[in-house]
Amino acid sequence: MSLPSTGTSSEEADQKKGMKTPYEVNEVPLSEKGVEIDEDFRYNIIHACGHNFSADKEKGGSFDLPADIEYMIDKIGGLKIEDAIDILKKAYKDHYQDQNFPSDVYLLIHDLLDKELYLSKGHTEKEWTEESKIQAGLIYYYSPYPEVRTVTSPLDIEDVPIETIRSYILGIIWTIIGAGVNEFFMHRKPRITLTAPVIQVLLYPCGKFCEHVLPDWGFKFRGKRFSLNPGPWTAKEQMFSTLMFNVAISYTYVSHNIYVQKLKRFYNNDWVDIGYEILLMLSSQFMGFGFAGIVRKFVIYPEKCIWPTAFPTLALNSALLKGEKHTENINGWRITRYHFFLVCFIGMFLYFWIPNYLFQALSTFDWLAWIKPQNFNLAVVTGSQYGLGLNPIPTFDWNIIDYNYAITIPFFSQLNQYIGSFIGFFAIIGIFYSNYKWSGYLPLNDNNIYTNTGELYEVTEILNKNSQLVESKYQKYSPPFYTAGNLLIYGAYFALYPFSFCYTVITEWSTIKNSFKVFYHQLRHLKLWKSNYDGFDDPQTRMMKKYKEVPDWYFLVILVICIVLGILAVKLYPAQTPVWGISLFWC
Repeated sequence: MSLPSTGTSSEEADQKKGMKTPYEVNEVPLSEKGVEIDEDFRYNIIHACGHNFSADKEKGGSFDLPADIEYMIDKIGGLKIEDAIDILKKAYKDHYQDQNFPSDVYLLIHDLLDKELYLSKGHTEKEWTEESKIQAGLIYYYSPYPEVRTVTSPLDIEDVPIETIRSYILGIIWTIIGAGVNEFFMHRKPRITLTAPVIQVLLYPCGKFCEHVLPDWGFKFRGKRFSLNPGPWTAKEQMFSTLMFNVAISYTYVSHNIYVQKLKRFYNNDWVDIGYEILLMLSSQFMGFGFAGIVRKFVIYPEKCIWPTAFPTLALNSALLKGEKHTENINGWRITRYHFFLVCFIGMFLYFWIPNYLFQALSTFDWLAWIKPQNFNLAVVTGSQYGLGLNPIPTFDWNIIDYNYAITIPFFSQLNQYIGSFIGFFAIIGIFYSNYKWSGYLPLNDNNIYTNTGELYEVTEILNKNSQLVESKYQKYSPPFYTAGNLLIYGAYFALYPFSFCYTVITEWSTIKNSFKVFYHQLRHLKLWKSNYDGFDDPQTRMMKKYKEVPDWYFLVILVICIVLGILAVKLYPAQTPVWGISLFWC
């Protein structure tokens, strides 16, 4: 029975070229090098890292392992049992009540920390040692979370090109196209949206085209050569260009305010011009960017801060760029990520036309309302358009099924939302049928505001030329009336926003406290240039520490400039907004 190749020949070749090997650029002085491990332990490590070569093992096959698996075998195999136990103790404490941490792994760590308990369950001391090393190695060298390990690598080779001329050009071009299309069609029918995955798929052939067509022309600056074509289109270039349009591809949220101000149906402010629009957009957009950069040590760097919506982006880039030389046997399936992506892409493209064009009733499948179309109460409870959508089979359209990232957001989060929707269902029913605030005279689930005669509310009827409220006009016209759904949602906003803040502070107080300690230490000793990574020791942080960090004062400058732009917007134009009102941009 032969073991998988460790690929040492490729490392020797890299060393001869003067390139750093994965072991050199990711060295963490905890594991011993060159420790011999037996075959079963090796395969257990491979399996724990999310790979399955059991079929090849049984057949005695020989194949090359991915570099990240080689790295994990080396690190876990050389991990001392004393260090492994220390890592597990810290993880057991840090991930207490961590919803994202696998509960079965947490219970396993509990058993491993009690050696006698683990052995009493029929395990041998060898199994206890190996399992302790595996779990500790995954936490210390990879990630405590299986979802993160699935779409990332514990390795980082610094010599791979990233900020190249072609990556900047392609990133800027697709950002302009994507953001332009989304902003243009946002307020039009049919609404066309270019999402990040679409741009990723289009970006990849553009990168490969540049790889084969552009000449290797370049120049040197400060001892570093910048070329139009430094070589093969790399995964880091793809990710860099992806990040460029990913942060800018969505429409500008404040554009809603601009339309409301300019349209005659609403405020009809004829003084709103291009200058005001630019000031308002830059102020609101980059103010959030400035705050995000300043608080990144609280919401980005802690290991517990997982953003599940980023996983598909990482997985898609991995499938496009990182070729797989083998097909693993996973639950009887043998297929590479690239082939799996192509199969899903073709299948979803073909199926899209069925519910969205050929048989649109499948998109909002109101089959319960079809039973008795004239029954008002049935439509209220089961209708998908203006009702509450109580329907066990509501749709066959993936765009609706995945509206809230059905396979991306963790189950506990989805469950919380479904419980909230279930409670909200009965609350809206109660509000509507009790005619609370006269909501029974209005549509059940509608976000419009109505007058006392059931017509759409014209806000210009109660304002003067300066867009200020005139009480006499208000009394003469009508107070605003909200639908049952609107009453509930606005009430929920007032309750949930402060509750969410308090809940996060209470449950994640230890993480927040540690971040504040680092921040306070930097302020006290005037070391604002000190790394924000100080105080964090997870695998991703250790990899990122090798790179020069964007200092906090960059984001402070951006924030100050945006505040100034916001002040100019409300002072140079008759917005009737006090200076302190720009703080609403932060919300």
